Amino acid sequence: MTLIMGYTYGDHPVLLGDVLLSRDGESEQIFDLPTYTDINNQMVGKVEAHVTGMRQKVNILSDKLIVAWAGNQAQARLALRDLKELVDSGSISADTVRQCIASIPPEDSWDLSLIGLYRDKTVTSYFLKSVTKFDFQPLSNVFMAGSGTNTMANLLDRAAVPSLGDLEEDARAPFAVAGLTALWLAAQATGIEALSGTNLLERWGGAIEIASFDRGAAFKIPNILYSFWECKEEDGKKINTLRMLPYFIKNEYQGQHLVTRTLQGTGNANALNFSNRVCVIPPLLYSNVYDGKISVDIPSLDYDFLCTSILYTKNGAVHDILGLATGCGAYPHPVRFDLQGDQIAVGMEPGWYETVAKSAFRQIHPDLEVQESSMRRVTLEELKRIEEG
Repeated sequence: MTLIMGYTYGDHPVLLGDVLLSRDGESEQIFDLPTYTDINNQMVGKVEAHVTGMRQKVNILSDKLIVAWAGNQAQARLALRDLKELVDSGSISADTVRQCIASIPPEDSWDLSLIGLYRDKTVTSYFLKSVTKFDFQPLSNVFMAGSGTNTMANLLDRAAVPSLGDLEEDARAPFAVAGLTALWLAAQATGIEALSGTNLLERWGGAIEIASFDRGAAFKIPNILYSFWECKEEDGKKINTLRMLPYFIKNEYQGQHLVTRTLQGTGNANALNFSNRVCVIPPLLYSNVYDGKISVDIPSLDYDFLCTSILYTKNGAVHDILGLATGCGAYPHPVRFDLQGDQIAVGMEPGWYETVAKSAFRQIHPDLEVQESSMRRVTLEELKRIEEG
């Protein structure tokens, strides 16, 4: 089971997908995810399924062709192998891609869903198989498949996606919003997994990949850092606790492989000891004919995008998972890592705490307006005064 999704913002298409592979029944096989160690032991008694591995559900088969799959791994491998052979033959076009998909016999595709994008010189074409279409304005061409469809649809239903009319006259602004919307969804989905694990009971997750076209060439969004926070409301007070957790996941690409690094800190807040866990997720068609091991470097802690997931609890019960996506570019990175020998110190840029507080407040209390003039360097105490006034 899995999750794949495609949508278009303006003229910019985006594909998302998870990486989890699972089978029915329980298992004692030890397997680690970026979010959990020995996940199968933690799933015992909660769901009649176990994790068997991780593979990329979103696959770039050429600069012009991106394919996301859901369902049976063997059926997906046959379909993507045929599409890769079509690419290698040099006779690929939107029509030949559709013909290739249509020619798959029913006995080899009864449990297979596909969302694909093919880009020629001027036009991007969708091709689809066994997916559900949704209507979420201002997005168009919204398609989903897999066991995580309902959860992702619920997230997208409340996503605050700006309309094109709200943007400055910048030719690349729609492209940026298309990507940031995907990163916001990735922050939400990863937060659900890391902070509650409920998606794993639906048998999807592990990591979220995002792919699109930039200047006509297929690419995946690289160098993403996931940061996790805790936000508490108790005894009728509004946000009386907000803190960044010593928990981070860095995603980067090394060649064709997605490589993740998980940092989890323990100990005193002033002297945290971080454990490191590295996971490697290959593309679907990758095949290692030797010992099955993939050699990679430990991912760095540099990043270009920051996805912030916020666990919101109310009177001790999980109430929601909130999300915030930020492109860092040349600006100071909001979260800083200082390597001191084998030790890692974590810090924040001035104003970042207030930015997260503002985002959490707006998502938790959308009915309460906060004046823009109050948003320059808002503290939690100021937010409370704004709400009360």
